[in-house]
Amino acid sequence: MALIEIYHVVADMLPVAEGEEIIEGQCVKLNTLGQCVLCDVAGERVYGMAGDTQSDDTAGTAYSDSIVMGADGALARNTSNRVSDFYNETGASQRITVYTSGGKFATDQFVGTAIQGAELLYTDANGMLTETAGAGNVVGMSTGIPGAFASGVPGVDTDSDSEWPNSISLGDYVTFKLLI
Repeated sequence: MALIEIYHVVADMLPVAEGEEIIEGQCVKLNTLGQCVLCDVAGERVYGMAGDTQSDDTAGTAYSDSIVMGADGALARNTSNRVSDFYNETGASQRITVYTSGGKFATDQFVGTAIQGAELLYTDANGMLTETAGAGNVVGMSTGIPGAFASGVPGVDTDSDSEWPNSISLGDYVTFKLLI
């Protein structure tokens, strides 16, 4: 559940609506108060891509994972690389980073398996990227098909053709060019 910034042009910092759950890499819009909220209608006009996570229980970084705690294994909890945040990267400032113009990113916040390279991407009713055209504007263009995103840590999850061959995968990500 993350956005990996490969490069970006404009990063804005805006107030985020209280009580909103936004995961890094999801599409956001502005409400009537000028606060960021999750895009919740398929194809609606997108303001940008969330660069931070506001959540009480979901980690929003590519480098977190679920761990099992307790002797019976009944308690699972996502890890966080910034313990002070406890998943809410907007907690101290009440602001969220939003990428609003240009850049190349990778995200696991997408739906569908038919995404191909050079395909236009839109938003769905959950703020996720999709290849299904809606009534709104284009969010981005895919630069490849979804697949294992290499972490650079030695392992065997990625193939020898990747940027970091034979490394542990962060999961399936789609790489895209932001066109907002």
